[in-house]
Amino acid sequence: MDEMEGLSITTICLVRHGETDWNAVGKLQGREDIDLNETGEDQASLTGTYLKRFHWDAILTSPLARARRNAHLINYHLTRPMPLVTLDLLIERDMGAASGMVRSEVPIRFPDGFIPGQEPWDHLTRRVTSILDHALSNYRNQRTLMVSHGATINALLSVVSNGDIGTGKTLIDNACINVLAYEGEWRIRKHNFTDHLTKPTDSLDMNSVDEQD
Repeated sequence: MDEMEGLSITTICLVRHGETDWNAVGKLQGREDIDLNETGEDQASLTGTYLKRFHWDAILTSPLARARRNAHLINYHLTRPMPLVTLDLLIERDMGAASGMVRSEVPIRFPDGFIPGQEPWDHLTRRVTSILDHALSNYRNQRTLMVSHGATINALLSVVSNGDIGTGKTLIDNACINVLAYEGEWRIRKHNFTDHLTKPTDSLDMNSVDEQD
């Protein structure tokens, strides 16, 4: 039984895009417009196959190619495909001069932590807060799929959890599912859920995405 059916609360399912060639070697992508690789395409399809069991009212995507392709593949598998809505707020954090570097290079190149051209943290947190405001203004009491990026999703998790999880604390895997619900305040029901990538879809428990770890 789909335990999400009948819920009249505003729900966001945030999906990180699948793997790219840069993800595979650990490079920071930022706003470089890199598409999914073969593994990423498979991950996106597996995500869509899993999410089709639930009812969705809208699907939104970052404007970057890897997110748009991922959203298209999810949408293809849904029982009721919908128009894709591009939302610029969902774009990845600009990594500035660190874009294209592997993570281990960053502290060597920028030992003081300042990365020229990187989207400032305060701007990023305001932007992800606007994603929540957008959902309440445009999709209240609906369930919305949003395809975004690791740094953006992690910042959103950090804002909602007051820093308990998210940036600096939480790993966000490619094609992971993160569920947020508004019940007077935003709550995180699930983060970095990836069982749909490694287990048969029919064996997954609905409760695994409907409740917080």
